[in-house]
Amino acid sequence: MIDCDSQYLNKEFIDLKYKESSIENSLFENCTFISCNFDNITFKKCKFVECNFKSCSINLVKFSGSSFLETNFLDCKMKGINWTAINLPFVVVTSVIFFNNCDISYSSFYELKLPGISIIDCKAHDADFRAADLSNSNLSGSDFENAQFNKTNMKAADLRRSINYRIDPTENIITNAHFSFPEVIDLLRSFKIKIDDMKENNQ
Repeated sequence: MIDCDSQYLNKEFIDLKYKESSIENSLFENCTFISCNFDNITFKKCKFVECNFKSCSINLVKFSGSSFLETNFLDCKMKGINWTAINLPFVVVTSVIFFNNCDISYSSFYELKLPGISIIDCKAHDADFRAADLSNSNLSGSDFENAQFNKTNMKAADLRRSINYRIDPTENIITNAHFSFPEVIDLLRSFKIKIDDMKENNQ
């Protein structure tokens, strides 16, 4: 079990199941969570430092006033999270969170400063990245169907292998960003131009 007002160092939590409860003012440092269910619970003013979540269900979790540092989420279901409720450091030296093969659909990253964030091979349907700083991030291999990008800083971001994104180059910063063909053609949608089929000229 996890208690409020507690400190957990180098602990491993397996198959924990919480429902509609609250965990407050606890510190988790170098902890691993495996196959845990935290759906709909609230982590209030908790700190996660160099933690790992693997194959966990974290849908609709509230991280009210909580903070993260180099925390990894792998193969997790974590839809509908409002990440704007977390506390970020004044100076972001390294990414606070990393997602790999997760479902982060319907989540909000609105106006968050997350340079260097990793969202790799994820499902991010209807996620909100408006006005966020995603510079130097790794967004490769992810599905951004209906995700919102407006005034988003994606300078030097890696979107290779990513699909279904709708990014207006006139409304977002994409300088030195990396894209894959043919998905990169979608960047031209906002210009309302017609592109003929491209055929390789074999000579």
